[in-house]
Amino acid sequence: MHDRYVLQLLILAPLFGATLQPAPAASPVRRGAGIAMIVLLGLVSVAGEHDFMSRSRARWELVHRALARGVPAANLDGGFEFDRPPCYNPRPTCSAAQEVRASAEYTVRYGTLPGYRQVDAQGYRLWLPFPQHAVLLLQRQPASAGGAR
Repeated sequence: MHDRYVLQLLILAPLFGATLQPAPAASPVRRGAGIAMIVLLGLVSVAGEHDFMSRSRARWELVHRALARGVPAANLDGGFEFDRPPCYNPRPTCSAAQEVRASAEYTVRYGTLPGYRQVDAQGYRLWLPFPQHAVLLLQRQPASAGGAR
């Protein structure tokens, strides 16, 4: 099983398993260090999950706003869950033709891309110290006269 929501628990499993083996009593310092590491891992896991969900909510908000503006769903690269069947809300179903988004005029990204201009942005709050705090809606710019993008 591989799922982003249980990866943190999979990291804790060997630590928990190690406590089940009979072993000599650990010193108070080692026991305290072990407990502190588990608590720290738990805090980082919760903060990381919060940040992931915060970015995801911001991305979906941006997708909803783009569709409300009139951007056609077939012309929007909104990310994995939006683009590929079974395609989640706001499109509960989508065709295989919409699965390929290489030529989409609009794309939702966490940073700028060459040849695209920013149309909209949705900020989000993080608990961990990462620099990116906005999801961007980008629109492809027309190709220049030289043919390069």
